Amino acid sequence: MRHLTFTYAKHKHHCHRVSKLIPVLLYLRKWRDLIAQPQAHTLPEIITQHHIPNLPEGTQLALPPNWAVNRLNQGNVLIMFDGFDEVAEGQRQAVSQ
Repeated sequence: MRHLTFTYAKHKHHCHRVSKLIPVLLYLRKWRDLIAQPQAHTLPEIITQHHIPNLPEGTQLALPPNWAVNRLNQGNVLIMFDGFDEVAEGQRQAVSQ
């Protein structure tokens, strides 16, 4: 998944004849507690409020309002989840929802 993310991030997707997408790789071991909360955040909130600020230089990015919602609705984001096997049994249902 890291290679796939790197491929898209470096705009090398055309070599593999796949659509241009914005890669988002979410490591569930990092976000499982946040996702499993009773008042869980939405996927766009997790991306914009938690994932992107934790990227190198992510705090320097100024995203337009509703950036993640708009990109997800347009279908041009590749969301990849890694580590479902690392999510505790008690959290799996909430994380998968």
